[in-house]
Amino acid sequence: MINLKIALIILIVFGFVYGDAYSKNITYGDFLSTQSELPNFESYKTEILPFTPAKELKISKKESGWIYRNTLRKAFNEDANFSGHYIISSIGCGSPCQINFILDKATGRVVDSFESSVGVLFNKDSNLIIVNPSEGYEDTLLDEFPLWLEMSFYELSNNKLRLIKELKIDSTKKSEE
Repeated sequence: MINLKIALIILIVFGFVYGDAYSKNITYGDFLSTQSELPNFESYKTEILPFTPAKELKISKKESGWIYRNTLRKAFNEDANFSGHYIISSIGCGSPCQINFILDKATGRVVDSFESSVGVLFNKDSNLIIVNPSEGYEDTLLDEFPLWLEMSFYELSNNKLRLIKELKIDSTKKSEE
């Protein structure tokens, strides 16, 4: 009987804590429509200049990407895909989870890393990164907006990511339907 009571308490607590993790009354489109002046790739254009690529990725045991060194070395052999001479390499770390590394093709170094839940958007001729974009959300989570999901906009400047804007859903504002 005690085990049944403990199980019931666990279920109630789990339902209370995690039951509101999704809000079915808020769609991602509704949420984005309340935001003004979202950063865009056009506003963060970067000039693509010729560069001499490094021969290989240099990564030490002290760096965060060491555990992924083989995957990152393979990615480093690809063409630059971000902000002129950088590569963004995404590695799955669970569902939904990705760890993303920014590799500098010119120096052969890991510049920075960041996590995402439903992907990233970036362009070769822009230094803007959109973490957890609406495109990734719509493909992954259908019509339920998870309250934990944040859409973030970063700029790569002087080899560091700078947060420009972060969108968090306000769970107290639900659309009327």
